Amino acid sequence: MTVVNSIPAESVGPRRSFYVWLAAALGAILVLGFARTYYLKVVFGTPSLTWLVHLHGLLLTVWFALFFVQSRFIASHRVDLHRRFGIFGGFLAASIIFVGIPTLVRFVTAPQSDPEAHALQMGIFGVDSVIFTLFAGFVAAALLLRRRPEAHKRLMLLATLSLVWPPMSRIPITFISDSFVISLLLTDLCVVACIILDTLRHRRLNPVLAWGGGLNIAALHLAQFGVATDWWMSFAGRLLS
Repeated sequence: MTVVNSIPAESVGPRRSFYVWLAAALGAILVLGFARTYYLKVVFGTPSLTWLVHLHGLLLTVWFALFFVQSRFIASHRVDLHRRFGIFGGFLAASIIFVGIPTLVRFVTAPQSDPEAHALQMGIFGVDSVIFTLFAGFVAAALLLRRRPEAHKRLMLLATLSLVWPPMSRIPITFISDSFVISLLLTDLCVVACIILDTLRHRRLNPVLAWGGGLNIAALHLAQFGVATDWWMSFAGRLLS
């Protein structure tokens, strides 16, 4: 999210706050989704978590907080601080992948006597693997294009959007029978809303956000379809055995 310093503050201040508000909204989704099982688990009395899950949750929390802070730095014309924290962000993204994969594997390999619970594990393994791949790809592209601020900031937004479905799927929607599908559609809506708002602000569709947003939506829907197939169940079972 690096920008050129020479742009007059009065001409870009309100426009730069756009990403601050997006970061705040995405952070709210994270907290709301994991309130019962992580942030407010003491209040709700949910089961205890392993140290690995706690570390995974902490790293993701720091990522969403960093996205907000980085957006604030740009809105406040502190590009110097943005760049310094950007180095930390690169290491943080790598840590999320490094910790997230064994956390996922340990979760899905936990013994289950219920066939439906086992199928759910295999489904989560497939979808979360796609999410980690999307996140890593968007962050890597953003770092490579850090000298191109218009592409860089949108790729970082896409990286954060790629992490939205897990907390979205855990928001209790008790009045809807198929809340799993609804959470996926709401995640799609978040991506589409970002594309539309960005297009309205700049009066043109940015190709990075369009292609990246389309990839995010398509990948998650294909993952949802794929993990329900017998082929995936067989492949995942052999992979994790």
